[in-house]
Amino acid sequence: MPGTITTRTLADGSTEFIDPEIGYRLVLPAEWLVLELGAEDMEQALQEAAELNPQFAPLIGSFGTLASQGMRLMALELDPRALTVGYPTNVVLVSLDGMGLPLDYLLEGTALSIEGMFPGSELISYGLIDDLNGSTAGRIELRMPLTTAAGTSVTIRSTWILLQAGDRLIELTLQAEDGLYAEDESRFERIVQSMELLGE
Repeated sequence: MPGTITTRTLADGSTEFIDPEIGYRLVLPAEWLVLELGAEDMEQALQEAAELNPQFAPLIGSFGTLASQGMRLMALELDPRALTVGYPTNVVLVSLDGMGLPLDYLLEGTALSIEGMFPGSELISYGLIDDLNGSTAGRIELRMPLTTAAGTSVTIRSTWILLQAGDRLIELTLQAEDGLYAEDESRFERIVQSMELLGE
């Protein structure tokens, strides 16, 4: 986690993250573990993911370095059920500079390219959130097959939230094993609703 991010524990035990460098605020539940990963750690993790999931290797090769260098936050829910299936429920926040295109264009372009970029994936829905704490945001819902580090095949259900601050795109990804997603959905929704651009 970059040193510019500050944290504080709220009354309910959850943790508030404020990132003034990128310009956002986010709250995670108390029981989540934040991983301290640098760009090199992320690049290695993405390389391993590409080896396990060769169908995604071209995409990871194209965007992996950019995403790993833009990594701001990664957290895992310490749920034994998710760890048993081999894919922990997680939240990842990435910041990408030079993305000055209109948000609706970025949203539609991203959503409609998912099934081509991620073979075997399923686009469930996409659309704009008119007011996410004073900002317009994009939301994409999808499923995709993955091979875990243990070599098991799982289906992941994922929610992507896209926010724009000038020419910077902030992407919040919330993921769980498909069978566990319904149980995590209310927690995910609270995380999404806590997301706020600073200075908006």
